[in-house]
Amino acid sequence: MKFRSNKDFASRIQKGWDVFDIYYSRTDVISLYIAALILHPARRTKYIKINWPAKWVKPNLKKVEKFWEDYREKAFVSSLAISYDEVQRKSEEEKEFDTFKRIG
Repeated sequence: MKFRSNKDFASRIQKGWDVFDIYYSRTDVISLYIAALILHPARRTKYIKINWPAKWVKPNLKKVEKFWEDYREKAFVSSLAISYDEVQRKSEEEKEFDTFKRIG
């Protein structure tokens, strides 16, 4: 390493590593990032198992599983709400059509 003796350059490199450490420590708690890796066709869980330290793999896959369960429940409730709204809208459209039919 020819730049090791250059204190200014070495401190900038260290600062870069410190920023990376902050970034990667945040990805550890963000299930969405892990889910994105798993859903990416070129990554999947294989990428995590190969590139991440072994002690991170199982807890993070559990986080994604929990994230998916929470999302699935919210998506189901949301789809029920949308369905009810659609039924109401169609019902109103049918009433308007009946009114139009009587007038016409």
